[in-house]
Formats: sequence, structure tokens, C-alpha cells
Amino acid sequence: MADDSGRKYDPNVVIRLANEKLAANDVEGGQLVFQSALLDWVDDAREGSASLDSESLREAVGTLWLAYAHYLTEANQFKSASEAYDQAISCPVAGSLGRIYLDFARFAEDRQRLKKAQDIYMKALVGKDGQASAVTDEQDRHLLWQEFLEMMRKSNPQLTLLDLQQAAESERQVQSLITTDAPETDPSADLYDIDPSLQMTSLHEPLSKRLKTGYDAGGGLQMPPSTQILQSSKTHVVTAESMETEASALVDTLQQTALPPDITAAWMIKDGNGPAVPPTPPLFDPSPPKLSDPTGKDILGLEMAVKLNRRLLESSGSLLLEVSRALWTLTALKEKECKTSLDTLDEDMLKEHERLEASLDARVSVAGAALSAVQQMNSNERNNFQVTCSQRRQNALSASAWEFRQLLCLQQQVLSKLRIPGFDGPTVDASALKLQSQICMYLHSAFYLRKRIGDAPHVSMLEKQAIRLDKELEQMLQEEQHHQDQQFGGGSNLPLPPPPPPPQTGNAYDYSYQQQPMAGLPPPPQQQQQGYIYPGQPVQGQALPQHLHQYGNQPHYPSYYQ
Repeated sequence: MADDSGRKYDPNVVIRLANEKLAANDVEGGQLVFQSALLDWVDDAREGSASLDSESLREAVGTLWLAYAHYLTEANQFKSASEAYDQAISCPVAGSLGRIYLDFARFAEDRQRLKKAQDIYMKALVGKDGQASAVTDEQDRHLLWQEFLEMMRKSNPQLTLLDLQQAAESERQVQSLITTDAPETDPSADLYDIDPSLQMTSLHEPLSKRLKTGYDAGGGLQMPPSTQILQSSKTHVVTAESMETEASALVDTLQQTALPPDITAAWMIKDGNGPAVPPTPPLFDPSPPKLSDPTGKDILGLEMAVKLNRRLLESSGSLLLEVSRALWTLTALKEKECKTSLDTLDEDMLKEHERLEASLDARVSVAGAALSAVQQMNSNERNNFQVTCSQRRQNALSASAWEFRQLLCLQQQVLSKLRIPGFDGPTVDASALKLQSQICMYLHSAFYLRKRIGDAPHVSMLEKQAIRLDKELEQMLQEEQHHQDQQFGGGSNLPLPPPPPPPQTGNAYDYSYQQQPMAGLPPPPQQQQQGYIYPGQPVQGQALPQHLHQYGNQPHYPSYYQ
């Protein structure tokens, strides 16, 4: 009887039959062999009807899952192999075996799907989507952590196991804050009655290409009906996978340990030969600001106030304020951390000073005839100690300044991700920092007020402010347009200048030629015979000006006209 049980739950028998199908180019036949065995074995394990003990059957099911995935990989069915791995880690019998996760992660890494491999390790070790870690065996977890660390060190050779574990835990906490509505799925289309959210198959792949089997009435295998095939949607759908990608990118941003090279260089240029100082002004002050105008237009300007008001009224406005509050908290924590560090340094230097003074006093007490030399030596040591303390404190202040710069860069990146007007990635420009500080003053006032009065009253207040700001903006634009019209004449109602007078006849002036001579320069003499009237030339019946009497009846011309 034991022999029959061993043969019935022997993975080698199933593997041999499937390989025979593969050798005959019957890939689908081999798949059916694996699927039938897996369905039977898993059902026996769940119902407790197997003659083997549960642990031996669990290991046999795990071995069969891995053999199935290897079979599909050997047949170049890589997508189906990935689906088989997905179903293996979702299996209610063998889904907690560490070797399945390890093999799946190596498969993803070999296929250059590093994000997928990271997700596999995360699910096994810390859990994903609000669920606990899938692997609980300590030996399996130790092996998975080592493999995970080895993979991550290929891009970050300095990474330690402790850093990796802390980063994984931080990402799990971030993901636990993200709540999304899972798309509706048909549980009957899954291989087992499990949570559909565990099926991580891409929504962009047709359902007919996925490995989804179930029982029919006769106990055989059947594929889902064609009516269950998903049609491609023309609308953009925010999937759990895209949310995880964004969350992972955000976690990477939060865990940056160094400033971007261009930002570091910009700060060094601003420092010159002087010591590093924290960014001024900071984005967030410890206390809520006192705004004379709740719309913030007095410090931001009307247009920026309109943009921020509209941004807060979007569906993600509440999230924006919560993130702003978190960034303000980070500022407070960083200030407390730096103050504690400086206080600790001062205490240490004070203790060192006391020990130094005790040592110097002891030296003086036994100096004897060499007292003056010992006192001079003690004075030099005191001076050296003071210089050393000053350098240590300055180094601590510089390190603190760079930490605040790192925090500023982080805050700028997060606020840029949230599409806050005035934020477009890290910058050290003084005018940009001043504007961003004023924007954060408004955000600080907003999340502080919302915390005190509640969401609904605050949103209602923002809506009323939006109406008033839009009217003021429209009026301002109209006034600017009117001013431009008056300045440049566009659309102006001013009267046109009068037309020139008509030509006159019978007088001493000849308008037949309209060109005027150059101011202050008389024409050549030969042109006087053509009827032109020039400054100083007498007109018939008109007396000479008095200042020309000395020249007679002819005007005086320079010699170059002669």
C-alpha cells in the first residue's frame, strides 16, 4: 500500500510522462499531464484523503510545480512558465515553500525582469498588498535574504543586509498606506479558490493566453468559456502593478543617501570657500504661518494663489495636504536630530576638557623648577584643544547643513511628483527657494486649518475662495488688456489725427516738393533757383532778418558750397 502511495505521489513519474510528450512535440499534452497531477494532488492534500503525510505531500506538490515551470521554460513558453510560477506561489498547499520563491526570483532575474524578482522576494520575506510574509521557515528566509542581497548588490555594491531589510520594511509600510479598489474577477476562472488579488498576471495580456483551468461536471479539465475573455479597454485604468511601480519609485526617492551630482556641485559653488550652511529659507517653519489673507495671494501673487487653490480642490487634494504634513514632520525631526547631535558633541567636548584640565593640573603639581616651561606647554595644549573643538563643531555644523540640503532635495522631489505649482525637481536657485518657501507656508496653513476644522468645512472654504480668486483674476486680465490697448493703440477709441491741409496757390510757398532740408544745414546754392525756401533766404516782399543785414541781400553759406 505504501508502494502504491509512493508511486501515486511520485513527481518523477509525472515528469517522465510529460517529457515523453515534449519529445514528441506535444507540448500541450505535457501541460495536461502536469495540470491533471497538480489538481489531483492539491485536492487530496486539502481534503486530507492522501495516504502520505501532509508534509511529504506538500514537498511533492512543490517539486511538481517547479518541474512544471521548468518544463514550460524548456519548451520556450516563458510567459506560461511565469504564470505557472505565479500559480505555484498562490498554491494553498505549497505556496509557502521558500524554494519556489527562490526559483521564481532566479527565473525573473535571468529574464532581466528585476522589478518582478524584487516583488517576489518582497512577498516572500515581508509581504505585499497588506498580507504577511509568505515564507515562515527560518532556513528558507535566511537563504532568500542572502539571494535578495546578492541580486541588489549588483547595482549597489555597498548595500548591507541590514540596510536591505530596513528598506524592504519601509516599502512594506508605504504599500500598506496605498489602498486601491481591486478589479472584479471571476473566482471560478482561477485554479484554486483563493484571493483574486494574488493573481499578478498583467491586465494587458489576453485571458486566453493565461493558464486558467478548472473542473467540469465530469471531473475533467476545461478552459474558461470564451465569454470570460477580457476585451481591451480604451480607457486608462490605474492597475495595482502601476501603483506598485510608482510606490517603488517613491520609496527609492525617499531612501536616497546622496544628492544628485549637479545639485551637489551647485551647492558647492554657492558655498565658495566658506562653510556649508542650511538652505535659507527652509520650506517649512516649525509653527504655522500667520497669513493676512487666507487665499495666500498677498505672498504668492494672484495667479499662483489660483493655481494652488485649484490643485487643493482636485480629488487628490487631501492626499497632497497629508504628504505636506509628513514633509513638515520630517523637517521637525531633522532639526531635533541635528540639535541632539550637537548637544551630544558639546557634552563630549566638555568632558574631554575636564579630563584635559585635570591632566594639566597634575602636570603642574609635579613640575618643580620647570614650572614655567610646563605652564607654557599646558597653554599650547589648551590652545590646540580649543582649535580642535572648533573644527569638530564646524564639521558637525557642515554635516548638519548637508543633511538639511538632502532633506530639501527630497521635499522638492516629492512635491514635484504631486504636481505642486512652483516645483519642478531639485533646485538651489535663491528666487526659486523663496517662492517654494512661500508656497509651503500656504500648504502649512492649509493642512493645519484642515486638521482643526475638518475636511468638509475646509473644502467649502476653498470653493468660495476659488470663486473670488477667479473673479479677481478675470478682472486683472481685463485691466491688463485695456492697459495694453491704450499703450499700443490696439482697439483704442482715440480720434485719428487730422489730415494735412490741401495745397495752397498764390502764395510765396511752393508745396510741389515735400522733402525738407536737414535741420540747421542750408542747401547748396544751385538749388535755390528751383523755388525752394530755405532758412535765411529772403522771400519776395519780405525783409531780411536782422542778424542777416550784415551780409546784404544774400545769405551766408559755408565755403564748401562755393
